[in-house]
Amino acid sequence: MLKSITITPEYILNQVKLSLKLSETIEGIVTRQIIKIAAEDAGIEAKIEELQKAADAIRVINQLMVLRKHGLG
Repeated sequence: MLKSITITPEYILNQVKLSLKLSETIEGIVTRQIIKIAAEDAGIEAKIEELQKAADAIRVINQLMVLRKHGLG
């Protein structure tokens, strides 16, 4: 029988450090916080549905770019 595996925040942070992605992770967190603060200051609001549509569009664009890179699109 398989045992369950618990992944704690400490394990995740340790893996980020080991994979040498800590600076990229911190940069991403800071970037998102700056964008959030700037949007709040500018009075910009986005609904979850709007964000989901934008994310879906970006995924489609990324997929097309991958296909073109491999000569399939």
